[in-house]
Amino acid sequence: MATVIRGDDNFDSADAGKVLQVVRNYTANQGYISTTSATFVASGILVTITPTQIGSEILVDYGNTMNDVNSGGQMIAQMRINGSEMAGSSSYHAGYWNRGYMQSVFGGSYTTTSTSPITFELYFRRGSGTAAYIAHTGGSNHITATEVGA
Repeated sequence: MATVIRGDDNFDSADAGKVLQVVRNYTANQGYISTTSATFVASGILVTITPTQIGSEILVDYGNTMNDVNSGGQMIAQMRINGSEMAGSSSYHAGYWNRGYMQSVFGGSYTTTSTSPITFELYFRRGSGTAAYIAHTGGSNHITATEVGA
């Protein structure tokens, strides 16, 4: 167990830096999740967490064992919060893939402003080509939200 030092010497009740909760969604042997859209669409790969504190940090981690872009195209992905772009994100926030099979990972963070539920979801679109697959049959994916005390 880590020791947290605060100015009030109250070591037992210090929440700063402590893991307050972890929510994880894991899918083994996933099916195809694809789009032919040139605009961002929700993937269904998501995690919802209800913060216990205002000002805590939510760490978001995502991984997928197989993506596919066919017809020599590209795929672009973003991690979104409740359907909106994360502050400071760009078009390639969660990835850019160019032709063929690839893995994908993402690590990000968000500082809570309320104790209302927050949904983090991967959005994706094709760049060029005819279709993009953010998940491929036989692969697996996970998305984890970890709340760390302020």
